[in-house]
Amino acid sequence: MQPDIQQDQSSTQEFYRFQFFGQGMDFFVIMLKNIILTIFTLGIYHFWAKVNSRKFLWQNMEFASSRFLYTGTAIELLIARLKFFGIVAVAVLIVALISMGGLGETVGMLVGGLIYFAFFLCVPYLIIGAWRYRLSRTTWKGIQLGMMDCGKEYTMSFIGGYILTILSFGLYYSKWSHDLYRIPCENIRMGTLRFKYTGKPWDLLVPCIKAFFLTIFTLGFYIPWFVAEMARYRASHTFIGSETNGFARMQCKLTGGQILGQVLLQYLLIVFTFGLALPWVIINNLNFFCENIFFQGKLDFSNIQQSNLARPGALADGIGDALDIGIG
Repeated sequence: MQPDIQQDQSSTQEFYRFQFFGQGMDFFVIMLKNIILTIFTLGIYHFWAKVNSRKFLWQNMEFASSRFLYTGTAIELLIARLKFFGIVAVAVLIVALISMGGLGETVGMLVGGLIYFAFFLCVPYLIIGAWRYRLSRTTWKGIQLGMMDCGKEYTMSFIGGYILTILSFGLYYSKWSHDLYRIPCENIRMGTLRFKYTGKPWDLLVPCIKAFFLTIFTLGFYIPWFVAEMARYRASHTFIGSETNGFARMQCKLTGGQILGQVLLQYLLIVFTFGLALPWVIINNLNFFCENIFFQGKLDFSNIQQSNLARPGALADGIGDALDIGIG
């Protein structure tokens, strides 16, 4: 059922905005300290560095006049990395034993290829697992966030959609991207507040086809306008709330020109400062997000209850970090 949000009743609605209060110099000091200590500890401090950065970013982000808090620990990430090393060691040992056991180098290479392929198939599950871990270590108004276990559904959609998009010469991309947004969106929880996505799979088929040709003819310069159009559509069909707390619709003001300008600014800052401007780039991106994304509607935050979602371990987040998988 679609949430009952009437756009013509704007006088009775409120705006729920994001605000970021962190300063570039403060984040620069944190990142500099992280780099120095990570080097002097031969990489061991990496996990504390990651937690320090997340705590700074989380606690400086505000939504509806309340800030987020990050409660994850470095020990969780360290243990996750050790488990990953154990998995890799077992995989390498299996390949080595097969190669030395008289089955031949070809069989060993085949098994190694299968193991590598298995890691590839796990990528979408790792993405959801990392999201579940990070959300479960995030609180807002004292309410724990979380995500339902949708790893299997997301993985099937990711792999199946990837194959169908190739076989359909890109025509299935609209449905594929729809599912990859809808599945995690509808499984996120802020206590008893839920997200709802009402977009249709094929609404963006024509824009996707148009973007395919315009991207070729403009040598890629049309991509920011396509990204903005996708973002505005998805936002206009994304709601947060519940039957007892009311609903609010996400709003997005992004334009292609804004995104292009933001990308060019990031590139210039990183290149001409040899990477030293990275803390300011990250904060600029967060401020850019806060200026263009907000919710409009009527929400009652007074009786939000805690959810009973499980707190998953950090293994997926740790593996994703080790493999440098872009989780976002």
